[in-house]
This record gives sequence, structure tokens and C-alpha cells, in this order.
Amino acid sequence: MSLKKRIGSMIPYPAIAIGRKVVHFGPNRCEVCGTATRGRIDSGYGFPVLEELQVVGGLKRRKDLCPVCHSGSRERLIWFYLTRHHAAFRGGASGLKVAHFAPEKGLSIELRGRFRSGYTAYDLAPHRYRHMNDVQPQNLEGLTLADNSVDLVVANHIMEHVYDLPKALSEVRRVLKQGSGLAIMQVPIALKMDDHRDGGQDMGPQQRIDVFGQDDHVRLFTPESYEQSLKSAGFSVESFNAFADDAALATQWELDPFETLLLIRDPA
Repeated sequence: MSLKKRIGSMIPYPAIAIGRKVVHFGPNRCEVCGTATRGRIDSGYGFPVLEELQVVGGLKRRKDLCPVCHSGSRERLIWFYLTRHHAAFRGGASGLKVAHFAPEKGLSIELRGRFRSGYTAYDLAPHRYRHMNDVQPQNLEGLTLADNSVDLVVANHIMEHVYDLPKALSEVRRVLKQGSGLAIMQVPIALKMDDHRDGGQDMGPQQRIDVFGQDDHVRLFTPESYEQSLKSAGFSVESFNAFADDAALATQWELDPFETLLLIRDPA
């Protein structure tokens, strides 16, 4: 652990959050957490394969992340859709049960604030999270949640990690409420790759970086292969394009024009 991280680990997270708000205070406002900031910070890894294959969700982006809640274009896209089109965010529903896997900081704070006891965060390694101390242990390949029990599943950038993709998708479908439930499960998408890449379970970290763009990824989707994986699991899939919905607002929010939000439901 670096000295910076070691020192940071000794400071209570609320103090860190307050410090970030003070240091980055400015005239702009994060669309997710609402914090007033001077601007955004860069995001992305910059590995060659991500740039060569134009991997949406993996490319380096200038001035993308909120310096306080770390929400980037993906989180802004999700929040854009939810606050404009989901009934529970527009006063038309209450008491939703939300299951948030690998909870992003900004989204988790806002979702918990809205749904309180109906919101639960889950992760395979709960100790990773400093901004919340009640993340529950869950493995998407073997959930302990009840059948047909969750109104909103948020599980972004996980399906490229799981070893057994059909099992993980089956588990999400099992717990998602039939008909009315919504799952949001964005993944890195390669726009300039002809065929789906898989098989990372048997690769070492460097080979995974070279093939998939990250040392713990085991697959890389094309737009077609991800949608087909979802449909093969029994889901219905609807594409939401923020720029088609409101181009001026999507531009103002600085959303990624190459990222489409998939609205995933169990129609059965």
C-alpha cells in the first residue's frame, strides 16, 4: 500500500468527503451527487486494446469524473434515465426494493437517500467500501435473495468478471420481479471488434490485460454478443439513447454519445 493510501485509510471517510468538497469547490455541479465543483477529473486506464477496439466503458476520457462522488459518464447516463423516466424517481411509486451490486459511490449515496430501508448494497468483497459500512456479501453466481423479490437491480461492470455468465444472469432473472422489475447491468462494449472474446478464466493477469483490457476481466462483449447473452437468459432488452431522448440535456450532462443504456426486464 502506498503512503498516500496508508494515510488516507486512517482518516474517517466523512472527513475525506468534506475535504474533497472544499478542495474542489467551484461553479459547476455534479448531476449525480449535486456537489458544487470546479470541474471533472480524467478517467480510464489507457491500455492499448481498449483504445484499439474502442471499448465503451474502458476508454480514457478527459474531464469525466466528479472529484467528490467519482461518478463518470456511465453513472450520469443511469441517473439521467432514472430521474427522467422511472416512475419511482418521478413520484409515481414508493417502497421499491433496490439491490445494488458493486455499488458505485455516487449512485449508492443517492439511491440509499431515496429508498432508505428498501436499498441494499452487495459485493463479493464488502470490505472494499469506505463510504458505506453495511455492504452485504453476495456472489452473483449464487444469490441468497428470494425469488421475484427485487424491483431494481443495479449491477454495472460485473458480467465481464464472473466466471459463469449464464449462471449469474440466471440468478439476476430469478430475483428480479417479473414484468415490473428493471435491471441495469452495463458492461464494457467493444465497438470495433468482430467477435465476442471469452476464455479469460484460464489466463494470467497480463494476458487478460492484453486481450480484454483489465487483469480481472474474463470476457469482452460486442454490442450484439451482450444483447444475445441477455436474451438467451430469458430477458427482454430495450435500448435507451439519451441523445435521442433529449440531445441538448445529454450534451449538457456530457454523456458519452457511444454508450447506450440497456433496460433489462424479465417479461415472463
